[in-house]
Amino acid sequence: MHRHFYFLSLALVTLVMACDSGSSKSNNQSNNVNNINNINNLNNLNNVSNINNINNINNINNINNVNNQNPVYVGTQDVFSPGNLTVQFREVAQDEAGAPVLVRVWYPQEPGTYAVVIFQHGFLMSSDWYSTLLSHLASHGFVVAAPQMYAADGLPLGKPTAAEEAVTAVEVHAWVTTQLGTLLGQTVPYAQRLGYAGHSRGGKVQWLVLSGNPSLAQAVAGVDPVDGTGGPLGGEERIVDGPFNFPFPSYVLGTGLGPEGSGFNSACAPEGDNSVQFYGASAAPAWHVIATEYGHNDVLDADASCGMTCSVCAAGPTPALFLQLVSGHLTAFFRGALQQDAAAFSTLSDTVAAPVAITVENR
Repeated sequence: MHRHFYFLSLALVTLVMACDSGSSKSNNQSNNVNNINNINNLNNLNNVSNINNINNINNINNINNVNNQNPVYVGTQDVFSPGNLTVQFREVAQDEAGAPVLVRVWYPQEPGTYAVVIFQHGFLMSSDWYSTLLSHLASHGFVVAAPQMYAADGLPLGKPTAAEEAVTAVEVHAWVTTQLGTLLGQTVPYAQRLGYAGHSRGGKVQWLVLSGNPSLAQAVAGVDPVDGTGGPLGGEERIVDGPFNFPFPSYVLGTGLGPEGSGFNSACAPEGDNSVQFYGASAAPAWHVIATEYGHNDVLDADASCGMTCSVCAAGPTPALFLQLVSGHLTAFFRGALQQDAAAFSTLSDTVAAPVAITVENR
């Protein structure tokens, strides 16, 4: 949890610098921390965000962050296990505090400043069906906002197109970065460190948003993204028609069973419209991971009440392990890209540490 501190005096005679990672401090340590703040805050006289941070002056993570010069919390726990932060959940109704649609939010209970992830649900899905994944991210130090674009009733007709979802997604971005913080108290979403993630068509929507305005995010991740033409009626344009050239990292996760049909149903992530194309159009740095034995909807909660909507895709042997992979990889990716711990990226290429069989390519 990262905070800037107010300087206590502009007429300091001596500034003594010290580093302290303990939760209790002697008088000398307190003076040293205050002196560090004075040095850093001489450069922040015009930084209005300091006004919001004064209440957290005694937060030990803020002391560490002064030393690290990193405004957001940086996770340290094993990415494949739950983080050490307590997760809170809040459902913000449409029009509440100006929200353009219903938005579900998972966030750390501990006061602090956190990077932000906006997650886009798949076609006909509910953002609530990804709670295991999104809660995992929050426990590692992210504010996760998951909008619900339309009713998840399983009916493919009458739903917005991907382009229409992208318009709403831009409105969600504006709300998350300007209004969400007022609802979370001392949990502060840091809009300057924001990443996009999406499952299935939700991945397409996120890439569509960023293709129009790449400055909205600092990272993008797709979980078995699909560049389809719009359900049974089709007619929608594809997003992958050339290089994206985003100036930030990209992560694309595919599934070995995604391109396979299930019973009478066609493939949920068909060849020619899946992770292969998204990765192929991504600029470096980029990662492409394929979970060879798993399917398109194995990322959903084990108890998701989605009936036929969730069962139409081919499934792998132990979805809980696939979900552990997705949770860990997204945590590692966003830790590297948003919390700026570059060492975390190495997890994405570690086939031994992965809980399921994967293949990896990156550039």
